[in-house]
Amino acid sequence: LSAADMAPIQGLQGLDGLRPSFLGIDPRLVQSDYDARLGDTDRRRLSADGDEPLVWLALLRVEGERVLADLRSPVVINPRRMVGLQVVTADSPYSTHHVLVG
Repeated sequence: LSAADMAPIQGLQGLDGLRPSFLGIDPRLVQSDYDARLGDTDRRRLSADGDEPLVWLALLRVEGERVLADLRSPVVINPRRMVGLQVVTADSPYSTHHVLVG
C-alpha cells in the first residue's frame, strides 16, 4: 500500500488469516549502497524471472522514541503475483536495529 502522504514509507498487509500489517521502506533509501541478493530458490518461490523487478522493503518498528529499520531481513515482493517472502541472511553485514529516528 502506498500513499503520497506516507512516502517514502509503505504499508504492507497480508491477505490471509489475521491479515498482519507492517510498515516498510526501500532499504536503498536508508543506506544508499545497500546490496542484497536473492538466491535462485527464493526467486523460484516468488515465481520471478531473472530480470523481473521486485519490491524490497526493510520492515520498520517503533521502540519508544526510536524508529528502527531491519536491513538484515528484508521482505521481497513480486508485485506481478502479489507474493512475498522475508529473506533472512545470517551472514548479512546489515543490522536488524538500524536507527532512522531517535
